[in-house]
Amino acid sequence: MSSFLFILDAIYNVVNIDCKKWSDSEKAAFNFRTKKISVYSINDDIIEKIHKFLFSLQNLLIKEAYAIIDKIKKGKDVSGLTMSNYHYLFWI
Repeated sequence: MSSFLFILDAIYNVVNIDCKKWSDSEKAAFNFRTKKISVYSINDDIIEKIHKFLFSLQNLLIKEAYAIIDKIKKGKDVSGLTMSNYHYLFWI
């Protein structure tokens, strides 16, 4: 009888761990799709546009924005970085 309870206890623990992992996975997926970056020195209009991207891309875009801001503060040329014509190649 005790071996039967041991097996049931082991099964119960495995199911609990599985539920915890599933919950963590769902939370990570939700945050990946909905989490928004918060910064203080970038224009609100720009931040609003950056929030349309996934969180990981938001981080990259903010780093690039800070790099451009630093170049402007140092008086360096940013004419090549301010073009509004972009060409993307998407693979479907």
